[in-house]
Amino acid sequence: MSNSTVIICDKYKLMLDRFLSGEICVHEFQESYLASFKSEVQRLDVDLYEVLQKVFGDVDSYTEDQDLLVANPSFYLNEVALRKRIQEATLQLSDFKTRIPV
Repeated sequence: MSNSTVIICDKYKLMLDRFLSGEICVHEFQESYLASFKSEVQRLDVDLYEVLQKVFGDVDSYTEDQDLLVANPSFYLNEVALRKRIQEATLQLSDFKTRIPV
C-alpha cells in the first residue's frame, strides 16, 4: 500500500472525526463527505474503498424527514443512527491503518 493510501485514509478519518466531535454539523458533514467522495481521483485500496463506499451510502441515507424514516426505517437513517454508523467506520479506518505497512 502506498503513502497516498495513508493520506486518503487520514483525510476521510479526519472528516468523520470532525463530525463525531461536533466540530461540524450533520448537514455540513453530509455535504462535504458526499462531494469529497464523488470527486475522489486517487485509486483506492479495495478495503479502504469498501469502508468509504459504505459511509457514502449511510450519509446518503440520512434524513430528518420523519415520514421517510417511518416509511422505510431499514433504508433511511436519523442523526443518531448515522453517528453510530460513522463511529463504526472510524474504527474500521483505524484498523485499516494498522494493517498498512510502514
